[in-house]
Amino acid sequence: MKVKFSTPKESKEIQAKSVKLDTGKGTLIIYPNHTDAVIKLAKNSKVYIDDKEYQINMGIVKIEKNEILIIADV
Repeated sequence: MKVKFSTPKESKEIQAKSVKLDTGKGTLIIYPNHTDAVIKLAKNSKVYIDDKEYQINMGIVKIEKNEILIIADV
Protein backbone atom coordinates (compact mmCIF):
# COMPACT_ATOMS: atom_id res chain seq x y z
CA MET A 1 0.00 0.00 0.00
CA LYS A 2 1.13 3.55 -0.60
CA VAL A 3 2.02 5.69 2.42
CA LYS A 4 2.44 9.44 2.07
CA PHE A 5 4.36 10.81 5.06
CA SER A 6 4.37 14.60 5.37
CA THR A 7 6.15 16.77 7.94
CA PRO A 8 6.94 20.50 7.99
CA LYS A 9 10.41 19.68 6.61
CA GLU A 10 9.70 16.99 4.00
CA SER A 11 7.21 14.78 2.24
CA LYS A 12 7.83 11.29 0.95
CA GLU A 13 5.98 8.33 -0.48
CA ILE A 14 6.73 4.83 0.76
CA GLN A 15 5.45 1.42 -0.31
CA ALA A 16 4.66 -0.46 2.90
CA LYS A 17 3.25 -3.79 4.03
CA SER A 18 1.98 -2.39 7.34
CA VAL A 19 1.79 0.77 9.45
CA LYS A 20 1.66 0.69 13.25
CA LEU A 21 0.23 3.72 15.11
CA ASP A 22 -0.20 4.83 18.71
CA THR A 23 -3.66 6.41 19.05
CA GLY A 24 -3.42 7.16 22.76
CA LYS A 25 -6.17 4.60 23.36
CA GLY A 26 -4.21 1.69 21.98
CA THR A 27 -2.05 0.50 19.13
CA LEU A 28 -3.49 0.21 15.64
CA ILE A 29 -1.83 -1.82 12.89
CA ILE A 30 -2.95 -1.02 9.36
CA TYR A 31 -2.65 -3.64 6.62
CA PRO A 32 -3.66 -3.41 2.93
CA ASN A 33 -7.42 -3.02 2.30
CA HIS A 34 -8.07 -1.46 5.72
CA THR A 35 -11.37 0.35 6.19
CA ASP A 36 -11.28 4.09 5.40
CA ALA A 37 -10.71 6.17 8.53
CA VAL A 38 -9.30 9.38 10.00
CA ILE A 39 -7.27 8.88 13.17
CA LYS A 40 -5.68 11.33 15.59
CA LEU A 41 -2.26 10.19 16.80
CA ALA A 42 -1.23 10.36 20.45
CA LYS A 43 1.12 13.17 21.48
CA ASN A 44 4.80 12.20 21.60
CA SER A 45 4.17 8.81 20.03
CA LYS A 46 5.85 6.58 17.48
CA VAL A 47 4.76 5.56 14.00
CA TYR A 48 6.24 2.44 12.44
CA ILE A 49 6.17 2.08 8.66
CA ASP A 50 7.17 -1.54 8.16
CA ASP A 51 10.27 -1.69 10.43
CA LYS A 52 11.24 2.00 10.28
CA GLU A 53 10.39 4.06 13.38
CA TYR A 54 9.40 7.75 13.37
CA GLN A 55 9.04 9.78 16.58
CA ILE A 56 6.29 12.39 16.27
CA ASN A 57 5.02 15.21 18.48
CA MET A 58 1.46 15.14 17.11
CA GLY A 59 -0.30 14.14 13.94
CA ILE A 60 -3.24 12.78 12.04
CA VAL A 61 -3.67 9.80 9.72
CA LYS A 62 -6.13 9.45 6.85
CA ILE A 63 -6.77 6.01 5.37
CA GLU A 64 -8.63 6.02 2.07
CA LYS A 65 -8.78 3.60 -0.87
CA ASN A 66 -5.75 1.59 0.26
CA GLU A 67 -3.60 4.72 0.67
CA ILE A 68 -2.42 6.21 3.95
CA LEU A 69 -1.66 9.89 4.47
CA ILE A 70 0.28 10.73 7.65
CA ILE A 71 0.63 14.40 8.53
CA ALA A 72 2.92 14.82 11.51
CA ASP A 73 5.02 17.29 13.44
CA VAL A 74 8.30 15.52 14.14
